[in-house]
Amino acid sequence: MHAGFPLVTSRVVARSAVTAVVVGVLLFAVNQGPSVFTRAWTASLAGRFAATMLIPLVVSFVSAVLTRRELRSAGPECPVCRRG
Repeated sequence: MHAGFPLVTSRVVARSAVTAVVVGVLLFAVNQGPSVFTRAWTASLAGRFAATMLIPLVVSFVSAVLTRRELRSAGPECPVCRRG
């Protein structure tokens, strides 16, 4: 194991958050956009918005961590691990 190559870093979290915002807003606009403009903001719509933002965050974060885990397990021959 490479102690100098952590699975979770601030960059992984930040990149996952940015991805979640971009993808989540686009998905919400496509799926719920008409509802936003034709009726009042409801608790149900707020819940859908939260889920629409949370799902891309989880997918992006898990994907990044699993990729870093795979790279870390590649050992000393991993070119990415040497860069940090």
